[in-house]
Amino acid sequence: MDFLHQYISGIVTACVLAILLENILPETHHKKYINVTIGLVVMLIIIKPLTGIGELNHVFIMPETVIDDEDLSININRNNVTKEFKKRLSQRLSEEVLNKSKKKTEILVLVSTNDNGEITGIEKIVVYPLDEEIKNIIAKTAGVTPDIVEEKK
Repeated sequence: MDFLHQYISGIVTACVLAILLENILPETHHKKYINVTIGLVVMLIIIKPLTGIGELNHVFIMPETVIDDEDLSININRNNVTKEFKKRLSQRLSEEVLNKSKKKTEILVLVSTNDNGEITGIEKIVVYPLDEEIKNIIAKTAGVTPDIVEEKK
């Protein structure tokens, strides 16, 4: 009963203060915004007890879910990422060669990975056909030294 008394007196006090503020404030173009703010505060005071429902979490206990992630291999995702990286880099290099030298090439990128399957660098770029101009374009675009750019045999 004490809770109900405090709740009602809080609402009454907020309403009285809202009415006082509304009558004390001068008529300006900001008054409508102030009235909206006061109304929101009064509404928050009214619905405050409903926010206490969250304290009933101990009544609705959800079972703890344990996910066994042993079968979800991160390496599978990393392999997919590595394949996609090699494919996109090969396409980008082919497009760059075509744009700069007007020559169509077939490019295969080989990357090195660590034990975790993470890409650590570009190991070799195999190109067909290859000449000095194409080699320099690929090396500059990929940010590698020209000696790892090789012709397909």
